[in-house]
Amino acid sequence: QVTIFLYYNSIMFNKVYEIKYSDNDELMRLKPSVFFEYLEDIAAKNADTLDFGYDSIYSQGLGWFLLKYSIEIYNYPRNISSLKLETEPRGTNRHFVYRDFYFYDDKNNLIGRAASTWALMDLKNKCMLNPQETLGEKIWAFEKREDDLSYNKIPAVSAPDNEKLFEIRYDDIDVNKHVNNAKYIIWALEALSADFLSGKTIKHIDIQYKKDVSYGGKILSLVQTAENKTIHTIKNASTNEDLCCLLIEWN
Repeated sequence: QVTIFLYYNSIMFNKVYEIKYSDNDELMRLKPSVFFEYLEDIAAKNADTLDFGYDSIYSQGLGWFLLKYSIEIYNYPRNISSLKLETEPRGTNRHFVYRDFYFYDDKNNLIGRAASTWALMDLKNKCMLNPQETLGEKIWAFEKREDDLSYNKIPAVSAPDNEKLFEIRYDDIDVNKHVNNAKYIIWALEALSADFLSGKTIKHIDIQYKKDVSYGGKILSLVQTAENKTIHTIKNASTNEDLCCLLIEWN
């Protein structure tokens, strides 16, 4: 089920995702990795509709790279049959493109929202492009709103409580030949204990993607707990470079 309609003088795109049993954890909560896949999917479908999606830009040697999320969840999805997502492109400045999301349960209650920041990249030269100059009239200038989500600063992991090593599988790779964005939340949460994960639910996530990594490499997931928050750093185990940083607030 897909709907497109005008909202806040912009274009809102709507899709309902039917939740399968395999999409849930042992407590019938939607797996965070599945939720991130939904975000990526609806963003891609909306971009295709507006003629600046993968099919339109990949042939020109261009690609979209996700840089940041700020996600707040009022009522974490549990024991629901479907999740409705809405997304709207918020426009661009000289460097970045912005996109918002809204989440609704199967009774159409608003249960959360998210902001995201993206970069348009030249895939051959590995450099960021000016979206307005490159895409022209397909995209418009960003205008800030009073209720916009802000991005929280993600502190460094200074004294990790735990770390876990992973090898990047072929299944982790996406169409850009790099690790899919949804995999990082899996690696981050796997560094926490099962007791911690079963006893808490996610309230807010800030995530920053810093560098990509390809098939065959190894990554190290570090976590540090601070009261009702956890700080995560995903590193390239070979180079020690930070690949992704997360700050998660828990209920």
